[in-house]
Amino acid sequence: MLDPTWQPLLATPPFPEFVSGHSAQSGAAAQVLGDLFGPQTAFIDNTHQARGAGYEPRSFASFAAFADEAASSRLYGGIHFRSGNEVGLSEGQKVGRNVSALRFRR
Repeated sequence: MLDPTWQPLLATPPFPEFVSGHSAQSGAAAQVLGDLFGPQTAFIDNTHQARGAGYEPRSFASFAAFADEAASSRLYGGIHFRSGNEVGLSEGQKVGRNVSALRFRR
C-alpha cells in the first residue's frame, strides 16, 4: 500500500537518472585539479562556512575523495542509483583527462 501522505525529502529532479551529471562534473573537476596539483593533494573546503552553524569546513585527502563524496550524495539523496554515479565519475574522469591534455596558448 502506498501512503498518500508520504512526501520525499528532496523533490525528484526533472532529468534522467543515468548517468549522474553531478558525478560526471565532479569526476572531471577532480581529474583536472589532480593533474594540476597532484592526485594526492589534500585540501579544506570552506565553501559553506558563511552559512552558519552546522556548516564547518570539510577536509578531503584528495580531489578524488571529494568527487566520490559528491557522487555518493546523489545516491543518499535518492536522485541516482550507484551505477549512475560510478559511470558518471568514470566518464567525468575521461573528460578531465581530455581537458588536461589540451595545450593552451600563452
